[in-house]
Amino acid sequence: MEHLEDDEATRSLLQGFRAVAIPLKKTEDSTCEVFRWIYLKKQRRKLDESLTGLETSFLFIANLPFFVTERQLTSVLEQYGKVNRTVFGSLPESEGYSKHASVFFSDENSIELVLRAPLDFSACLADEKVEDVITGKLKEYQKWRCNPRMLAQHVDEVLFRHREKREKEEQELKYRQTVPDEDGFILVGARNTSKKSFANVKKRAPLRVAESSLKPKEGFYKIRSRKQQRKLERERQSDLH
Repeated sequence: MEHLEDDEATRSLLQGFRAVAIPLKKTEDSTCEVFRWIYLKKQRRKLDESLTGLETSFLFIANLPFFVTERQLTSVLEQYGKVNRTVFGSLPESEGYSKHASVFFSDENSIELVLRAPLDFSACLADEKVEDVITGKLKEYQKWRCNPRMLAQHVDEVLFRHREKREKEEQELKYRQTVPDEDGFILVGARNTSKKSFANVKKRAPLRVAESSLKPKEGFYKIRSRKQQRKLERERQSDLH
């Protein structure tokens, strides 16, 4: 990773942040230079919850070493203006490795000076080495990496529910293809119900299948469709006339 000069770092922006590269201590096994990147940005917050409440600006600094103290950070920033207050915080995934800080100055113009100035945070990294960064990143990865056993269990559950659903659909389709409905029709068409390449249609079931599959209704001695019944009614009425 190439070292950025101060003027180049000033122009280097990541979603509005100024990125500052700080070289870490080399060890005997180090073959290349490694940097910790610190990100700075001007932010605003309301002093109260009202819609017309006053706002104040502060300097937000991300990816600071976890062991950095308020005194160390203030010693770097006070050359650009008086620091009134510093509030530290950390995200769950970076706890123990890095943290962020919100720095409030007496004069908000000091924030602009910090964002343009050639910053030197080396004092904040006095005790950090390449191994510290690697160890911190490994801890962060271990915390958020996928658990193979839990993932396999989740996949098995999803596949089981999918197979169960498909079997139920196939059984229902098979039933509709072999057992006539109340009109004496059975379903014919595509076997794969998930693909609508062929429309499902109905055809007249064989008489023997219809008679053996449907229970005779009260008052009927033969299985007849509604269409046949209406036809017989019309013929009967025409004979009367």
